[in-house]
Amino acid sequence: MTMSRTLSPLSLVRGLMFGVFVFWGCETSDLGTVDSAGLPPYADAAAVRPDTVKLRTLTPTNGVYAITALAQVRVAATEQGKDVTGATVTIYAPGSANEVTTATLRDDGVSPDTTAGDLRFTGTVRFSATITQAGAYRARFVLTGAAGLESNLLERVLFVDRDNNAPVIASIIAPDTVDLSSDTLKIGMAARAIDADGPTDVKEVYFRSLDSSDPNNKFYLLDNGDVRNGDAVKGDSLYSIIIVLPPNPALKKTYRFAFQAADTYGDTSATVIHRLTVR
Repeated sequence: MTMSRTLSPLSLVRGLMFGVFVFWGCETSDLGTVDSAGLPPYADAAAVRPDTVKLRTLTPTNGVYAITALAQVRVAATEQGKDVTGATVTIYAPGSANEVTTATLRDDGVSPDTTAGDLRFTGTVRFSATITQAGAYRARFVLTGAAGLESNLLERVLFVDRDNNAPVIASIIAPDTVDLSSDTLKIGMAARAIDADGPTDVKEVYFRSLDSSDPNNKFYLLDNGDVRNGDAVKGDSLYSIIIVLPPNPALKKTYRFAFQAADTYGDTSATVIHRLTVR
């Protein structure tokens, strides 16, 4: 005679709990067994030497300077720090997310690294720059662990310095007085901007209307040879703009326009004020 056995609710729950325990203890997935104990390495110090390169101490080739610096990142002296498989430093252009170069850093005692296994990864950074590309370059350090995990990021600044000459607004070409009639009025204005570091060092030329509702708003003049903005010759250092006034009697007054130029280094010219009377 065959006897049947009925599982109690408590026994069923215990069986399910055991199955769940076994399942999660294995930590398997479609990718295989996962090691939850893996930790990324940790970088606790970094440096670029020298942190400032002065272009006047270098000799350019066809206007291009060769920049060289030593980069080093230190791994925290922990167990996971000893499992570092790689280290790199990436250089970014001033004020930009554009990568300039990437260098591999090593801890093998081969120059420029001095001592193998001391958890200090060292390498040489090399890139080229023109005088207009001077500025604060970002150096971003990252380590890679044995499991492919990346460390925290450390950033340092490599400043490429130059003896900069600020741009100059040499002249303004614009009317002093215009008559506003029943038609839309177009007014051409131009400013000659020069820079002792070369015409390509002029980054922008603009004016601000000091008597407007937003005196900080910039109106940009262009030197692109486009007659639509009043420019006749591209690259002649004469920056032009056309402003349009609708036939509104409320616009009849004297305006103050503050002209200024800025270079690629971030320096600005002295402000030149031009007054225009609309009658």
